[in-house]
Amino acid sequence: MTPSSVVEASFEVRHNELRTILRGLRDPQERLAWVVERSRARQPVPTGDRTDARLVPGCAARLWLVAELQDGRCRFACDSDSAILKAAAGLLCDLYDGLTPNDVQLGEPTALAECGLLSQLTENRRRTILRVREAIRSFAAGDRTG
Repeated sequence: MTPSSVVEASFEVRHNELRTILRGLRDPQERLAWVVERSRARQPVPTGDRTDARLVPGCAARLWLVAELQDGRCRFACDSDSAILKAAAGLLCDLYDGLTPNDVQLGEPTALAECGLLSQLTENRRRTILRVREAIRSFAAGDRTG
């Protein structure tokens, strides 16, 4: 999955690609390293978008989720003080970015748990990633307050 191809693909295609990649990385440290390395290519959220309203609550580290609707498609970006949170939340942003609100609502990122990625995170960070998914779903459902 590359950033340029992500906008073109459906959730199912993106999710299956991610599942294939994560399953191919059997060593947990290698899998986590791949996720973190991938996040380094992600553009940081501009300082002006790092507002308290965009902070995902419940984690010691700061995690900003930027959600916008452009031309009928949901756009998502994130950034964090924590490389692990930025990486894991970034996978969710990549899965959903550019999809219609309906497609965002229907797609469930089961590969993160199936491939063991969520179990590698601390309980607090795992809950934060689940809150990111809920924030993405809420935005797609029409809550545009963030």
